[in-house]
Amino acid sequence: MKTIAIIDDDIYIGDMLQEVLMQEGYSVLRAYSGTEALYHQQRDKIL
Repeated sequence: MKTIAIIDDDIYIGDMLQEVLMQEGYSVLRAYSGTEALYHQQRDKIL
């Protein structure tokens, strides 16, 4: 399963994107800022 990162501070848009992507079979990583996305990248070695 492929993972797609959603980096957006708008909760409603992120929720909508996550729902659609999950219905299509993707795993979704959420981050609400660039700083949080970098944290995930360093912690999980992704992105």
